[in-house]
Amino acid sequence: MVDPLNRDETAGQRDRAAQRRDELASRRDRDADRRVLVLEGNDRESRSRDRAESKRDRERALVDGRSLARAERMTRDLAHQRMQLINAQSVGQFGSWEWDIATDRTEWSGELYRNRGVKPSGADMSFEDFVQGVHPDDRLTVRAKIQAAHDTGEPFSFEHRVVRPDDTVRIIHARGEVIIGDDGTPVKMCGTGQDITERREVERAKDEFISMVSHELRTPLTSIRGSLGLLESGALGPLPEKGQRMIEIAVQNTDRLVRLINDILDIERIDSGAIDMHQQPCDAAELIEHAIHGVEQLAADAQVTLTSDGGPAMLCALPDRVIQTLTNLISNAVKFSPVSGTVRVCCRRQGGQVLFQVTDEGKGIPADKLDSIFERFQQVDASDAREKGGTGLGLAICRKIVEHHGGRIWVESEPGAGSTFSFVLPAQVSGVVESDDTP
Repeated sequence: MVDPLNRDETAGQRDRAAQRRDELASRRDRDADRRVLVLEGNDRESRSRDRAESKRDRERALVDGRSLARAERMTRDLAHQRMQLINAQSVGQFGSWEWDIATDRTEWSGELYRNRGVKPSGADMSFEDFVQGVHPDDRLTVRAKIQAAHDTGEPFSFEHRVVRPDDTVRIIHARGEVIIGDDGTPVKMCGTGQDITERREVERAKDEFISMVSHELRTPLTSIRGSLGLLESGALGPLPEKGQRMIEIAVQNTDRLVRLINDILDIERIDSGAIDMHQQPCDAAELIEHAIHGVEQLAADAQVTLTSDGGPAMLCALPDRVIQTLTNLISNAVKFSPVSGTVRVCCRRQGGQVLFQVTDEGKGIPADKLDSIFERFQQVDASDAREKGGTGLGLAICRKIVEHHGGRIWVESEPGAGSTFSFVLPAQVSGVVESDDTP
C-alpha cells in the first residue's frame, strides 16, 4: 500500500524536475536567441566592412586611375617639350653639352653632333675629344677660355672654329657656365654651341660692301675737303659772311664724313688682319702722354682739364694702335665732360698685365648700355651723334684693337657720377710678354 505522503513528495519532485527542465529549455532558447543575435550582428558588421572595403577599393582604383592618367599626361607633355627643344635646337643650329669634370665625361645633344659633322658613337667622350675637333689654330684659345672659367667660376662666351671630317670649317659660338659643388670646387660645366657660320658670312659680305663703298668715297671726299679748305681759308678771295658760315658748316660735315669712312676702314682692316700686328716694347706712361698731346686743343676748347698718372709699366704692343685707343677714349671723355670738368688718365702694372683707365665727370652711362656701347654704331643717346659729332665706331675700334692685343676692355659707370673706361694689355717682363686673362 502506497503511502500518500510519499506519493505527494514524488509528485512534487516531478513538478520541480519539470520546472527545471522548462527553465533549462528556456535558457537554451534564450542562449540560442543571443547566438542568433550575435551571428546577425557579426554578419551586419561583416557586410559593413565588406562595403567599406569595397568603397575603399573603388576610391583607390579611382585615385590610381587618375594618377596613371596624370602620369601619362606628364609623360606626353615631357615628350612634347623635348621634341620642341630638339626642333628649336635644329632651327637655331645650336646644341647643348655637359662636362662632368671629375669623370672627364662629356654629353652632347644631337644638334651638337650635327654641328661637328659627326654621328653619335655611343662611346664616352672626354674633354680632349672635344678639343680635337677644334681648329688647330683655335685650340690654345679654347683651352685658355675653359681654364679661366674653371679657375674663376665665371660664365664664358667666345667663338671658335671646328673642322669637320670632310675638312669643311664651321664657326661655333660657345656659351657655358660652371656648376660649383658644396665644397666650393667646380664639379660640372654645361652650355651650348651654336653654328654661326652663315651669319658670319653675311656679316663679312656686308663689311666688304661697306669697305668697298668707303674706299670709293674716300678719293672724291678728299678732293671735296681740299676745295672747301681753300674756300674757307680765303685763298680764292673773300666770301660774304653768310657764305663763309655755309663753307664752315660744309667743312665740319665733310670732316665728320671723312672720320666715319676712316673708322669703317680701320675696323675692316683689323677684322681682315690687314693691319701690321708686329708688336714692340712700349712704355705705358709715354703712350698716355702722346695721346694727351693729341687732344690738348680739344680739351682746351671744351674747357676741360686733362691729368695723367702713370707708373713704370712696360708692355709689348703696337704703339700707334694703343695711342689710337687712348685718343678715342680721352676724346670721348672730353666731349661728355662738363665745362671745368677733369679727365684723368692713368696706367699701372697689375699682375701680368698693364691697366689703362680714363675717368670723366660726365653724365654717366645707364647699366643696360654698358656692354652695347662697344658695338658698332651704338651710342648712349641717339642725339649724341648730332650734338657731339661722333660716328658710333670709336669704342668698337677700341675693343677691336684691345682684343687683337689679347686684352680686354670694359666700362664702369653710374648715371650722374661719370664713367671710367678701362682696358688691360699683357705686360712685358725681361723681354717676354706675360699673358693673364684676369685683371
